[in-house]
Amino acid sequence: MDNFHNDLSILDFVLKKGTRFEPRSFNSLDQFWDFFNAGSENWEDPFDLAVYGGLISDRVAYAFVSGYESAIRRLFPDTPRRSIASFCVTEKGGTHPKNISCRLDKKESDGSGGNEWTINGAKRFITCARESELYYVLVSCGTDDSGKNILKFVRINRDLPGISMTLMSGLPFVPEVSHGEIAFTDVAIDQSQILPYDGYAAYAKPFRTVEDIYVLSALFAYLFGMSSAYCWPKGTMQKILKILFCLKKLAAHDPLDKVAHIVLGSLLDDVQEFLDEISPLWGTVPEESRNLWERDRPLFSVAEAARRRRLDIAWASYEENGG
Repeated sequence: MDNFHNDLSILDFVLKKGTRFEPRSFNSLDQFWDFFNAGSENWEDPFDLAVYGGLISDRVAYAFVSGYESAIRRLFPDTPRRSIASFCVTEKGGTHPKNISCRLDKKESDGSGGNEWTINGAKRFITCARESELYYVLVSCGTDDSGKNILKFVRINRDLPGISMTLMSGLPFVPEVSHGEIAFTDVAIDQSQILPYDGYAAYAKPFRTVEDIYVLSALFAYLFGMSSAYCWPKGTMQKILKILFCLKKLAAHDPLDKVAHIVLGSLLDDVQEFLDEISPLWGTVPEESRNLWERDRPLFSVAEAARRRRLDIAWASYEENGG
């Protein structure tokens, strides 16, 4: 019973907090992040951090950052607690393993025992590009005998020589979240910065599922805060808690498991129906917050095609191979 209680303690916190919820206003992502770090010390699990961050957010953009950063910590637990980090995979040719050309090359040893590797290449659509202090970068180490790209993740501090960042034009939604392109020119790293395991299978492939779960958790925690602050019906609040409960269970599941993909696919369908259902309730919310919601709601549909492919592949596996 104690373990069960601890497992759901963040949802208990959300429910109790909701009874005396007071909306806050943040002037910038930096201000939100400082407030988040100051108040989240009691939470260690990345899912709990995502929910806490969503609950205190005054808009979708900051809830998204909370979920995104928590997803990174789910895959990379050693990420410093207060740092903003970025997951860097996309290149000009896309995200498919064969299209990763950002290179990690071993330098000829000079006998000094210093940095032994260099990175050259570029990444696009980097989330939190302006604020990030730490990059997790998917790189190619060449090809194997069959011509398959050998991929690794490397952990790089932003202030290393040879790194340049260019901000991209803001998206029509969540413009508070910066995006950019990063170029690496002879960036020197040592062996300790190269993460273990296959970079694609261990990190890049599961990230989409992990990100979906954690970002959605933060966004629904944000909605619970809105529902509490503006006296939405208890039935609506119960549905939000139900979705958070399901997401909590999915967060503990293997993100590569096909069952998780099928359940998540069904849950995402429920989410879209729920968002339509609560549309009239936004009339109870101050105009500024309502306008922010209407601006940012398209975030829920980003990467919809990729999610559908993931769901189709999961079902096909069972239909063709019996699971």
